[in-house]
Amino acid sequence: RKRNDPKKMLELTATMLASNVDDRTPVLRERFQAAVDLEDYPLASQMLDDLKRASSPTWENQVEHARLRATLAWNSGNPVATLQALDRAIEIAPADASLRMSRARVLVQLRQAALARHELEHVRRIDPTNEEAATLLSRVRSRAADAQVDGDASPIEPVADGE
Repeated sequence: RKRNDPKKMLELTATMLASNVDDRTPVLRERFQAAVDLEDYPLASQMLDDLKRASSPTWENQVEHARLRATLAWNSGNPVATLQALDRAIEIAPADASLRMSRARVLVQLRQAALARHELEHVRRIDPTNEEAATLLSRVRSRAADAQVDGDASPIEPVADGE
């Protein structure tokens, strides 16, 4: 998800962090996203590491960290690291259909139809009403997925604000 002005967001979040805000985690999340939007992957990685240190080690935070790591890896052109981060998140939250959908989208974009099909079938077992999974599964099964995927779109579902 692109922000209106990621440069201004970087400036604002730097000011907020310098003022020693009580809860740094939302500021670090915003700074991470702004850095990704600006393709400043070293800064994004640093913000992700800072976010991990600032967050309690709950399973929710571990899943969020892995999802953000996948976002960073995908945007920086590293599909192997993307899958590794998604695998880590799925290890922690195996019933999370959105994580499995993200993994399936990556696999489709990597033209790994058999693995994508397996993942999509798993999503359909977890969430039988998931229309995106049904549609993508149909495309994968018909071998049309390779020609239909938008290569510019991020396959990683962002964490919704407030989660």
